[in-house]
Formats: sequence, C-alpha cells, structure tokens
Amino acid sequence: ESASSDNDRLSWATETAEVGPTGDGNARPAGWAPAIALSPSEAVHVLHARYDGDGTVLRHAERGSDGTWSWETVDDDGSTEFHPALAIDAAGTIHAVYRNGTPAMLTYASRVGGVWSKQVIAPSEVPAQGAALALDRSGNVHVAFEHPVTNRQWETAPGLRYARRDAAEGSWALETIDSFGTGVDLVVDDTGSVAVSYLQSD
Repeated sequence: ESASSDNDRLSWATETAEVGPTGDGNARPAGWAPAIALSPSEAVHVLHARYDGDGTVLRHAERGSDGTWSWETVDDDGSTEFHPALAIDAAGTIHAVYRNGTPAMLTYASRVGGVWSKQVIAPSEVPAQGAALALDRSGNVHVAFEHPVTNRQWETAPGLRYARRDAAEGSWALETIDSFGTGVDLVVDDTGSVAVSYLQSD
C-alpha cells in the first residue's frame, strides 16, 4: 500500500501499488519491507521483497503522472531477504541495496535507461538485516550495513560496516565502523561527509 496526505495533514489517501500472491504457509506475507523514494520529477517509487511461489524476489513499482502503477522484477534469484534500501539521483537513476543469494550477499542494483544491473558489494561477507543507502552530489554510493561477527562470548553479533562505490570506477571500498552496530542509518552532506547513526552495545 502507498499513502499520501495533503499539506494540512488532515487526511490520508491510500492506494494499492501491487497485489502479490499469497504467502507460503509459513507466516510469510505476500510482500514486505517496502522502501520508498521520489524521483526528480516527484514520481513515487517503491521497492519491496515479495514471495513469488518458489522463493522471494525483489520488486520495483513506479507511480505514473496519471496515477497508475507499473511494476517490474529487479532480482528473481529466489532468495531476496530483509529490508532493501532505495535512493534516486538527480539524473533519475535508481539505486538499491539488498541482501540476496545463497549464501546471502549484500547486493547493489541500479537502473539506467530502464535496464537493471547488479553488483555484489561484499562477496565474502554475509550482512545481517540492516542496510542503509545514500548518494552524494558526485554520484558516489554510500552504504552502511550490519555484518555478523563473533563477539567475546563466541556468539554471532552484528558488526557495523561501511561501503563506498566510486562513481567513476564502479568499484567498492569497504571498512569497519564499529565492532557492534544495529538499527543503522546514514546521510551524506553537500561536501561528501558521511554521518552514520546506529545502536551500540558494550
């Protein structure tokens, strides 16, 4: 579902972007974990995971100027999981980050000229549920994500990682922010400085 309100915030209008199939009998909904963004033309874009019979796929829906929705499959690997992140740059290029594959890998997808391309951010790492995405003015992609590590009690805990995609080269550079971090989000200012917020525990 998509909802919007007028400026006085007195009323909301809801509409259905896409009707998915039924769940798989294991309390899994037909669709979940939506992310939303506006294009430069103020078109609404929604990204979400959806159960599709044999597994889960990543879907993208776009609301046209006439109020109708169109949708497409971004990734039909069958193992898309958890909450995707979505951003749209000034040129209208759509950027998405999500967990996908077996074993699960942090994946980046972008749509240019109506064509989606995918790139694995961290082939040797298995990110946890949380990932956040932001773009800077130069077109570089910034991602903060939770990555399972082993803490001193030999239990799995989410470490906090950061990845940056160079717009010119298309390559990713990764680094560790903290040994523990969950509930992650990030922003990038006009100078390219990155700020990350997260929950930290001793």
